[in-house]
Amino acid sequence: MLATDRANIVNTCILPLLTLSMGCVATVRDYWEKSVNGQGNNFECWVIRPREQAPLPVHANLRRLLWQEEQIIFVTLRDIAAGKQLEETLEITAWKRLSED
Repeated sequence: MLATDRANIVNTCILPLLTLSMGCVATVRDYWEKSVNGQGNNFECWVIRPREQAPLPVHANLRRLLWQEEQIIFVTLRDIAAGKQLEETLEITAWKRLSED
């Protein structure tokens, strides 16, 4: 997804690669801070991928956990591009049906 190997991702701050939709009240930093305070977070955002032109829509999960005797924020990103494309297709189809009636 990020076009790099696992060794380059571990211990990397992912925040600069994530962006929310325009007009969103919360920021990625807000979600990060909630996770630091022990609240798990699930949200949709875009990941800016090195060497790729278009950002990728993802479902993000941030949670604090103990790993090797150290508190970390564990980030999981799931590609939701196919689902977003399907949603868009269904919306277009619905609009076409409405305009035909």
